[in-house]
Amino acid sequence: MHKLRTTIAAAGLAVLPLLAAAPAHAASLNIPGLINQGIDTLEYTAGSGVSDTVASLGQYAAAHAYLTGDPASRYIVVLGARLDADGLLPGVLNARLDTAAAIARLHPMNKVIVAGGPTQPLPYSESQAMFAGLVLRGVNPASIILENASYSTVDNARNTTGILSANGADGAVLVTSASHIDRALGAFRSASGQFRYTPVAVPGW
Repeated sequence: MHKLRTTIAAAGLAVLPLLAAAPAHAASLNIPGLINQGIDTLEYTAGSGVSDTVASLGQYAAAHAYLTGDPASRYIVVLGARLDADGLLPGVLNARLDTAAAIARLHPMNKVIVAGGPTQPLPYSESQAMFAGLVLRGVNPASIILENASYSTVDNARNTTGILSANGADGAVLVTSASHIDRALGAFRSASGQFRYTPVAVPGW
């Protein structure tokens, strides 16, 4: 169980306590509603259950081995997807966040980059919604970096490799949907050949 507490500025800094079994409950929260009201802080209790650990290690062993080798220089990159017109996270993006959060909770020393810009006429971007989604799934907000200016996979690659380069990174685990992973890897390798990428293909579109 993850203890989640959201402080909402518009409610006079009222505290809304939420007890949730991540990630299922977190995925159902009205994240855009919270963003629109003005989130000051998202507090969490770190940690993951045995089932979470076993499932993640079994399915993504290569990613875990890579991230463990040098946490300071090896990042987790999560690619965004167009938000629904009403601002809700689409199913495909919730699936990516579920997987990324499970990996990030096991590797709290590795930074996480969420990549996605303002692809809908909303007051927040894909990466801002992803940030909230990851924190509500138990990921430390201090470990998350926002890539907030992308409108396409090519933009994701160009902007994210810039962040990796600026931080002296060795490479990253790249989390996206199975149907998207080959195109994403191609874009990232074209953007910069200096980094190693370990793919994590999330089932579904």
